[in-house]
Amino acid sequence: MKISLNSVSYAGIFYRGEPLSIEDIIAKLSDLGYDGVELMARRPHADPMDLETPR
Repeated sequence: MKISLNSVSYAGIFYRGEPLSIEDIIAKLSDLGYDGVELMARRPHADPMDLETPR
């Protein structure tokens, strides 16, 4: 089994402070021993309206 964490945990909702970037979340979870990250599909991480479409 692989263990992952949802990026909402570092979106600045559950603590005082700025949200972490996707890159910072990946680095932090890797340091903590997680196998992956599930990106929440809203700001500040992966809102579909903010993502670029492939060309």
